Amino acid sequence: MVVETSFEPITLTQAKSGKITRVLRVYADGVFDLLHFGHIEYLNQIKESFPNCSIVAGIIPDAEVLRYKGAPPVLTAEERGRSLIATRLVDEINYGVTFHPSIRLLDSLKIDLCAHDSNPYPAPGIEDVYDKLRVADRFLETRRTEGICTTDIIGRIVNDYKRYSTRMGAKGEDFTISKNDLLV
Repeated sequence: MVVETSFEPITLTQAKSGKITRVLRVYADGVFDLLHFGHIEYLNQIKESFPNCSIVAGIIPDAEVLRYKGAPPVLTAEERGRSLIATRLVDEINYGVTFHPSIRLLDSLKIDLCAHDSNPYPAPGIEDVYDKLRVADRFLETRRTEGICTTDIIGRIVNDYKRYSTRMGAKGEDFTISKNDLLV
């Protein structure tokens, strides 16, 4: 017979004290589309804060990304998750989460802290979805990596299409994509 014990989260203050008796579990949520060095820096900051922690990545589902950002991700949720696992920085993937992490979500997954940058992330009726986690001392602040984001990468690809197509043609390779294929 297995007895389920209640989950007692480790707060940020407790984790920083260094007097914890189990592995700290840290939640890192995001779209993680077209994995780039900004994503890696985010995960590295968590590991720099707590080198022996376990990182659980919350992958925002395709439909949720479409609803909030107005366009679907380039990679599927599974592809994004597999890319994160390949970094060896992430220990576990959780699919089907939302853009609004909550204490309830963390507790249900037995996760201690949520890591994210300090920018406010509003939602309908909420100034910042991370405020309750901050108040509960379950928020690990990271720094957003400036100069790189998936939206900019996609923009560069779309803007450089003609130059790339010409270069591929010069190599004798057929590279023909219509504007309809690019959805522009």
